[in-house]
Amino acid sequence: MYVDIYVLNYDGNLIDASALAAMSALMHTKVPKYEDGKIIREERTRSLKINNVVTSATFSKIGNKLLLDPTKNEENASDARLTIATDIEKIRAMQKGLSGSLSAEEIGHLVDIAFEKHKELKGYLKE
Repeated sequence: MYVDIYVLNYDGNLIDASALAAMSALMHTKVPKYEDGKIIREERTRSLKINNVVTSATFSKIGNKLLLDPTKNEENASDARLTIATDIEKIRAMQKGLSGSLSAEEIGHLVDIAFEKHKELKGYLKE
């Protein structure tokens, strides 16, 4: 399965906005009917089965400050970036960007925030 994202306006944190849009699209996908070994494309009544709702939280580090949901200007000034994708109980993906570093303590703190943020972001996704 592929999800294409077309950006109409960009002011920072494209990763999290795209993840929310993709998750919402998947949650509203209707699957064609499958009967007697044939796909009936005209009938789309069954929803796509979603096992886990996943959201992401992106953090930027500027100097010794950590920011959640950076703007375009904050991204441009960042030394390091960390995106953490979570569901209700597990980390599903992490991606570190830029040349700066994050300590183990900082990463642990950001993981905790990502799990808290997941609860809020999941509320924006209507099933």
